[in-house]
Amino acid sequence: MYFGKMYNRYIEINNLNIYGTKLEKLPTPKYVVFYNGYADKPAIEKLKLSDAFINPSYDGEFEWTATLYNINKGKNDDLLKKCIPLSDYMEFINRVRDFAKDYDIEQAVSLAVDSCIKDGILADFLRNNKAEVTDMVLTEYNEERVLPGMYEDGLDDGLARGRAESIFNLMKNTGKTFDEACELLGIPEADRDGLR
Repeated sequence: MYFGKMYNRYIEINNLNIYGTKLEKLPTPKYVVFYNGYADKPAIEKLKLSDAFINPSYDGEFEWTATLYNINKGKNDDLLKKCIPLSDYMEFINRVRDFAKDYDIEQAVSLAVDSCIKDGILADFLRNNKAEVTDMVLTEYNEERVLPGMYEDGLDDGLARGRAESIFNLMKNTGKTFDEACELLGIPEADRDGLR
């Protein structure tokens, strides 16, 4: 979606006629993800859009790849040495994590921002954008707390939909009644009301 928006902007700025017969050339994209989460990911990993497709696509007719760089300590230290802004960003995140061990997350973010400014780490950016940075980091930390619950809810919803679809298909293809289909699928009576 991000690249689609960028290409739309590029097309508008350069006044390209994408509906004409002439092929309009676009800049070659390189999609990179910088990962600093808690999961143990490799230093470099290729991500494929097709892995997210509901129905697997093996013909390669539509593919988009991203290179994930794990920027946690010990994973891509050479990259961080070469790119000071990225290194400074990771230092900021590490300070937030360190302060979060002893303070609530809002205090931890505020302390991390203040300590980075004091030490000249992203100082101008943090000074000028303190509120936005704080909101962004708080949103990310809230998502980390909320996402596991959302995953469980999604799992339950997916299971219910899958069961309902299986029941429907059995009824349609075999002429079984709702209860007969549930019996065949091993769905207890107590779980059937929400599937009707």
